[in-house]
Amino acid sequence: MTLQQTTRWYLWGALCGMVVFCCGTLAAADANRPVGETPPTWEQVPAILARIIPGKFPDRQFDVTTYGAKGDGQTDCCKAIRDAIDVCSKEGGGRVVVPAGQFLCNGPIHLKSHVNLQLSEGCTLLFGTNPDDYLVGTTANGGGVLVRWEGTRCYNYSPLIYAYQQTNIAVTGRGTIDGQTKKFWAKWKGKQEGDQKKLRKMGKTGVPIEKRIFGQDHFLRPSLFSPYQCEKVLIEGVTVKASPFWTIHPVLCTQVVIREVKVQHGATNDDGCDPESCTDVLIEGCTFDTNDDNIAIKAGRDNDAWAANGGKACENIVIRNCTFERGAPGGVSIGSEMSGNVRNVFIEKCKMNSVEKLIYIKSNSDRGGIVENIRVRDMTVDSCGFVLHCTMKYKGKSQGPSMPAFRDIHLENIACKKAANAIDCQGLPGNSIRDVSIRNITVDSASTPLNYEFVEGLRMENVTVNGVIVTPSPK
Repeated sequence: MTLQQTTRWYLWGALCGMVVFCCGTLAAADANRPVGETPPTWEQVPAILARIIPGKFPDRQFDVTTYGAKGDGQTDCCKAIRDAIDVCSKEGGGRVVVPAGQFLCNGPIHLKSHVNLQLSEGCTLLFGTNPDDYLVGTTANGGGVLVRWEGTRCYNYSPLIYAYQQTNIAVTGRGTIDGQTKKFWAKWKGKQEGDQKKLRKMGKTGVPIEKRIFGQDHFLRPSLFSPYQCEKVLIEGVTVKASPFWTIHPVLCTQVVIREVKVQHGATNDDGCDPESCTDVLIEGCTFDTNDDNIAIKAGRDNDAWAANGGKACENIVIRNCTFERGAPGGVSIGSEMSGNVRNVFIEKCKMNSVEKLIYIKSNSDRGGIVENIRVRDMTVDSCGFVLHCTMKYKGKSQGPSMPAFRDIHLENIACKKAANAIDCQGLPGNSIRDVSIRNITVDSASTPLNYEFVEGLRMENVTVNGVIVTPSPK
């Protein structure tokens, strides 16, 4: 073989090696998991639950009435509750107890490590509606605290109950938390558009977080309960209603349990529970009745939520034995703020009475991010608009620089009495939804059994709509 031929073979071999390497690398990146690793199945749920270790609180009790609180519905008890939390924390933790009665709290409650805020049966915690009372952060931050507002980080009015970088915190009991949104906060919905656009632009263009100052003279409503970067978070037993904005909104937290909570509606954008960029979350035995999504799993918005910019996936989420009384658009939604990726979501044994969309996965080509490994089983539905609705055209946007990816979506053992549309999956040209399996689904009545476009690997087994077996047609 001549030198010239040897050189050609060498270059050809190197080129093939590069192609193989690049293809392997792209495949690994595309799958977002090590090559050869099997996507998680239901067998992984016990391991997720084993990592969610319940917090323990010392057997010490701090009654807020000892610190000056009065349950007359008129006396401001904010300082008394904060004082009780401070003392409880300094003594190593325990239960801060709010007894029966109506307790007005003109300002936010900030939880501290090893503190369980316990609301006794017959207790109503009424949050005041003067926005200035919720500017409790430093002057440098305009009085705001660090939050994610619709998926973008900023300094804003404090959530009504908030914690920042705390460990082992809880809100428990049989009492009620009332955000009183209709008395004031709901009016801000019509005023927020300017601030909303400003914040989104800041997130997209990479404005430093310390310069994203909202709060006074701005109109971004606060969440009701939002721990931020916390570990071992528990909210259990309470009734939560009339939230100004998203109701239960843990952000960047690990080991989260939301159990036997009743969420009642507010005015608008009152999502029941929105775990965002959290790891290892259990939502069980809860009841939801909201004007927006009942549960919405999120992972931040646009490039502000990408890993390179400090974003984090929302993963290992278990939802079971919940009742969804009323919700729109989603019973369980994923997105639309999901740019940091959502993966490993397990939903089972839930009852949905009247929801617009049983499972709603939503994004568009401006946000990026991956939704993968979604498993749903053993569900009963009275009435819905869609059993499954996946769309990459959220808000009508079908062209953009950052295509999302949806894959490994599996539904089984679902009984639905009535739906407008049974299955509707809409990918994009050159960016198909991949690997969707639907088995043992019965919809007694539906106007449209199946509608899909740009879906690869759609598998249907024993899917009956209007008494007729439905199978995907060749496309």
